[in-house]
Amino acid sequence: MDLPNEHWDGWPRVPQWDVDPSDPAMTGGEEHVRLEGWDFEIWWQQHPDQLMYVAIQAMSDDPVTQGPERKHPIGRNVVVNLVYCQRRESVVAVYGTARDFRPFIEAFRIGCGLSPQLQETEV
Repeated sequence: MDLPNEHWDGWPRVPQWDVDPSDPAMTGGEEHVRLEGWDFEIWWQQHPDQLMYVAIQAMSDDPVTQGPERKHPIGRNVVVNLVYCQRRESVVAVYGTARDFRPFIEAFRIGCGLSPQLQETEV
């Protein structure tokens, strides 16, 4: 198998491996949310099984408090990925470098306009 380019036909199915950001047939989007002093860049793609695969990058200024340290040119950068199940209206997986995932979940909710009991066509 020429990984990662070969299609997976094994069991169990892994829907995430069906997602391809370069596939124009799949619905996706980008959103920007400013929350709690952070800029959240959100990229998402819709899977036919009512799953959204989401990557969220959060950036903030990296102030120098005391000492000779130089400010990092891009500030602090934290990345989180999540999978949202539209049928269950739930985040079913979340992982990344953040200590606290809650602001990422909130930025995702705001950026994608989610509210309880959305109709499938509204997402």
